[in-house]
Amino acid sequence: MGPVWIGHFSTIGTNVVLNANIALPINVPNSVTVGKNVWIGSGTVVYSSIIDDDVVIEENVVVREGCILERGC
Repeated sequence: MGPVWIGHFSTIGTNVVLNANIALPINVPNSVTVGKNVWIGSGTVVYSSIIDDDVVIEENVVVREGCILERGC
């Protein structure tokens, strides 16, 4: 498993899975980075992605490997 980074004032809901895979293709981060002031809803699964500051992710969402969610989305 790779590292998981969570920024200040972020909220992670219940039953959320943050999965950082080790073996990934080139240019895909092997970590999960969650920025500041992020809200991740219950039941969400995040695989090896970058979530920038001030992002809201609703409940029961799957964020696949290599996704980059930019600030404010």
